[in-house]
Amino acid sequence: NVKRLGRVSASNRAEAHVAAACVLLQLGRSLLARMHFGTALALKPRHVTAAVGISLALFDSGQVKAARMALCRAVALFPCEGAPRVALSRLLLQCGKREAAWRAV
Repeated sequence: NVKRLGRVSASNRAEAHVAAACVLLQLGRSLLARMHFGTALALKPRHVTAAVGISLALFDSGQVKAARMALCRAVALFPCEGAPRVALSRLLLQCGKREAAWRAV
């Protein structure tokens, strides 16, 4: 239970929220997943998995433009990480933007 993590470090609480969010995302609970990813980012602003995960939750809930903007921010924030670029490329492909997808990676 995430609520029982009062004495745990912010970094570990962020990890717990990301884990919960990933499960919720798999269960199709995009809004709750987004809330947990957001909490993780509040606890640890440079959490790459939370930054990518929140965009996936946005996309799953039909907020494609917001998901794309979130991924663009993640790419800018984590220029050496592959996950944000791959996720952005995948999103662009799903939107039919093949050329932009190639440029994203």
